[in-house]
Amino acid sequence: MPNLYVRHTVLTDIGGRIDYISSQKRQENLLAVHDGAADKAEGTYWRQLVAECQEGSKYTAAGKKTVEGRELHLALSNSLLDRMTPEEIARELAESFEQRYNRPAIVAVHWNKTKNNLHAHLIFSERELLKEPKEKVAPRALFFDEQGQRRYKKAEILDDLGDVRPGCRIVAKGEIYERKIFGPVDRQFGDKHQAWLKTMKTEWLLPLRNGKLQGDVEITEYDPSSGKLAYQHVGNKAQNMKNGTTKAQIEAYNAEVKTWNRNVDRGLLPVPLAVELRPTIEMRPQKNTWLQRINVFVRHWWDVENRARAARDTPTEGRVSLRMRFQEIERNREVWERRRWLNVPAETRLSNELRKEVVLAKEIEAAEKRLSEIAVLENHIINYAKTMETYAAYRKAGYSKQFLAEHESEIALYKAAKQFFDSKGIKRLSLNDLKVESEGLNAKKKSLEEQAVIKSPKKVGKSEHER
Repeated sequence: MPNLYVRHTVLTDIGGRIDYISSQKRQENLLAVHDGAADKAEGTYWRQLVAECQEGSKYTAAGKKTVEGRELHLALSNSLLDRMTPEEIARELAESFEQRYNRPAIVAVHWNKTKNNLHAHLIFSERELLKEPKEKVAPRALFFDEQGQRRYKKAEILDDLGDVRPGCRIVAKGEIYERKIFGPVDRQFGDKHQAWLKTMKTEWLLPLRNGKLQGDVEITEYDPSSGKLAYQHVGNKAQNMKNGTTKAQIEAYNAEVKTWNRNVDRGLLPVPLAVELRPTIEMRPQKNTWLQRINVFVRHWWDVENRARAARDTPTEGRVSLRMRFQEIERNREVWERRRWLNVPAETRLSNELRKEVVLAKEIEAAEKRLSEIAVLENHIINYAKTMETYAAYRKAGYSKQFLAEHESEIALYKAAKQFFDSKGIKRLSLNDLKVESEGLNAKKKSLEEQAVIKSPKKVGKSEHER
């Protein structure tokens, strides 16, 4: 029976993604779209969601994007189209999701390019729509700068001529200055271990796929106790580089996984043994040498055992011998690796030693770079602490030009430090923490330099005496 397939993606541009999956011009194999939020918030649900997310993005750390929503990529049975229209499939997914999680979703049903894989894209928000909008009324006159940040004095949004700078605004007392129709982010969707995704599969999607959206076969959830291996997703180039893999490596790994699962189904690989070996293989999918070795060994064992079985008719002996041989492989694994290294030519061993020296040099360079960054940070922290009171007095004086002329150097140091902290996204730093980190880096650098002093091996070749 096929397994349940769901892929989860975090969206930082939910408006652009919705336009991409629901546009007939951009999707030539689009079958149907159903927007569960079409009647919500007077038809502006997604537009207002994006606006509120972008409004909250000014409070996120520098260099990070605000999460606006999430997308589920759901595999569907091709035979489902024999008894349901694409519009009915999209509507059923959206309505059942809203009933289960109390938030609307937009669903688009697609074919792939070869039209042999029916699937759906489901997009939803982590924020729940409030029953009543939450409004904030100004208790007094409020002042906001160009970035929408609140300022406490009118002088902070005025230019040199005393006029309000373009982009700044003043909210009079009693006026509404903030209105929200969405609640805070639901923390269950921000779980790093994605426990909600596992619960969603078992409590919502699996009953739905085997109920109203059932195809010609029953769908089951992936069971690690079956001994089978899960396939790795072939992402784009950026995702593969982030995971330390390439497309060719993942495709080779998936080919070996297919052979492994076939051996488990046919009984060539005992389930208890497959369960025992599975965690060791899944830890390093990009290095599938060990998986290849096991598959080759199983094929070789099957050929030899078939010949032996024809002569002695002992069907259970093969499984026992297979487990014993695997245990022998595991015991002798380090010995084999050591022998393989000793068989490497001396020139290759020399190049590996040189490679180690290069790694040491890079680590020393990284430590020196970080030490220089710490020195700059310490300088800015000290300048910031020394000039903080001067700048507070400058602000209290209403940004007086006379005060600026008298303390120009101190104010310049303060602004330089503040600008540096803002550009790096630094909120709070301690000189003691930097001192501890600096001492650790100096000790590490000294250790690396001592390792780098070791003499390189001599060049391979015969001496004059040997000649």
